[in-house]
Amino acid sequence: MASTSIIKAGQKLVQGLSQKFTGDPYIAEAAVVVPSEFRNNPGSPGWFFAPNGVDYQFRYDDVNSASSAYTKCPPLAAVINRKAQAYINGRTVFLNSKGKDVSKTDSTAKAINTLLSNPNPLHSWKSFEAQNYIYQQLYGFCIVLPIYSYGFGVLGPVKATSLWNIPPYMVSGKEITNKMWYNAQKLSDILPTITLKYKDVKTEIPTDDLFIFKDFTPSMTSVIFPDSRVKSLVMPINNIIAAYESRNELINYAGSQGILTPKTDTMGAIPLKEGEKEQLRADFKRQYGIKNGQFRYIISTAAMDWQAMGKPTKDLMLFEEISDDIMCICDGYVYPSPLLNSEKGPSVSNTDSFKKQVYEDAIIPESLHIYEGWNKFFRLEELSLTIGKTYDHLPVLKEDQVANGQARYYLDQSLEIQWLNNVITLNQWRIEQGIDPTPDGEIYYWQTQGKTSIMEQSAAPITSDPANPSTQPKTST
Repeated sequence: MASTSIIKAGQKLVQGLSQKFTGDPYIAEAAVVVPSEFRNNPGSPGWFFAPNGVDYQFRYDDVNSASSAYTKCPPLAAVINRKAQAYINGRTVFLNSKGKDVSKTDSTAKAINTLLSNPNPLHSWKSFEAQNYIYQQLYGFCIVLPIYSYGFGVLGPVKATSLWNIPPYMVSGKEITNKMWYNAQKLSDILPTITLKYKDVKTEIPTDDLFIFKDFTPSMTSVIFPDSRVKSLVMPINNIIAAYESRNELINYAGSQGILTPKTDTMGAIPLKEGEKEQLRADFKRQYGIKNGQFRYIISTAAMDWQAMGKPTKDLMLFEEISDDIMCICDGYVYPSPLLNSEKGPSVSNTDSFKKQVYEDAIIPESLHIYEGWNKFFRLEELSLTIGKTYDHLPVLKEDQVANGQARYYLDQSLEIQWLNNVITLNQWRIEQGIDPTPDGEIYYWQTQGKTSIMEQSAAPITSDPANPSTQPKTST
């Protein structure tokens, strides 16, 4: 147990860390600080330790924490950026109610394409989409603001002159507290406005003028905005930042390498001669370290012994810790970790299968989710149009098209055999192939013999048994 005087001295020191110290600055040289006396004490600023005695390099408090994670954790930024590149590889298309691509023929589709090709003065459509996608992946949501021509008011998203992604870290808002969210008819019923702050400018924007694109992740604190995926990855991100920081310290300062102590003989320690201590201090002021141009060891004429303290970097397991944490981040973002560079190099076996997995498990499902938002944003359901994103043109997905084509070919051969043997009707063949039936397609093959048109074929009455060829009508030659 520490003495009363030591405890009082420590309390004064802790007090001095949180406010201007005005008491007695003297602490006895022999005083031993007892961390347990100050850990988790009310009013303590966490002098020795963060909660539970752990020194955290990263904590998640709000969306600004996600910004910090993106800038300080290279693997997190790499995974998100690579997914964004994969996402914008798709082609944006407009389909009519029959599934036909009308991107270049429908007037509404052409008007929207004109807007998307130049959404605002700072972005192309690809850079706009990449920014929108990265904000969703990092913060959990992205707010899009359409701008209209002055004096025309709100004419609908199709009439917008520009589109802007609002960075989530610039936004704040206050929900209405006297109304339950399930009674709301629109967003403004529970969140009337948001405040956009950029540098010295603040702007109140009605939420009815906005559209929020959201990630899949739910929130445990809000019914409007989802949580960031970063929130569940706090510890892996913290570990990576700490490991990189430790490696940086080792590179720059190399840590404590050892202790210089006076040599001893049978009479005890050999005292330093006059001026030798000062010379050693001067030597320590030189640039020692492990970077290029720095001295690694001190050479002194004094009789000294060396006690090594350094520990090989590999024994700290920093690389292994980072690899394990990176896999956790990849799992959180549905990204195969073998596609990232590692100590083994970027080349991995069966790379295409991993790239294909990125699209099938992450990019395509996410694009379907995001483009549901764009359809709602442009109100295309009212116009019998659908906007979507296709990745069929990518080489890594071509193998699926070939396999699907072969399967369709074999199915068609099987159906043809059934049709020629009067097992199925023409419409049943069409339905099996995913083609809409026709009014004149309820016929068997035997009914088409000797008929010159499909109308004549469908008009023939069924007066014989297809299973018994002898009862089928004779056909003229």
